[in-house]
Amino acid sequence: MKRNVAIIAILGFVLLLNTGCVTEKKAIVMSMDDFWSEYNWSIDNKTKYVYYNFSNLEDGDEVIIKDEIYNMTYHDVQNGNYTEIRCVTQKNATFRVQGDITGKFKSGDIIEIDIHIMKDVFDYPNYPPWKISIEWIKEGWDATNKLPIPVPQKFIKKV
Repeated sequence: MKRNVAIIAILGFVLLLNTGCVTEKKAIVMSMDDFWSEYNWSIDNKTKYVYYNFSNLEDGDEVIIKDEIYNMTYHDVQNGNYTEIRCVTQKNATFRVQGDITGKFKSGDIIEIDIHIMKDVFDYPNYPPWKISIEWIKEGWDATNKLPIPVPQKFIKKV
């Protein structure tokens, strides 16, 4: 009897795996242009909320931005050094990476940036009755100060 119960339990678990109930979510691969085109903002005066969000991405999604580097600019500033990347598909928007990566990457390199989407809600610092609801890059978010920061270099690679 115990053996039959164990066999049924194992078969049930295998069935769950095969039907997708216990499978991992796949990463969403997109170009830099696709990624930034997803980003929107809106204001709701009635609820006093400012929303910054992605159209089709949500909290917990893994995104791989795959694109070709158009150019890079290194910024050596007092409060943190970073490199701005412009990609072929989106030359007007930049993606910030911590530190100087100009020695590791060059124009024409195909790169992948592996990031996750997160959501944060907090009081608007200058107008306390207002709240901000933001979806952003988890690896590029300072949760203490509620600010975007450059993404660490370990999340970008050449392919």
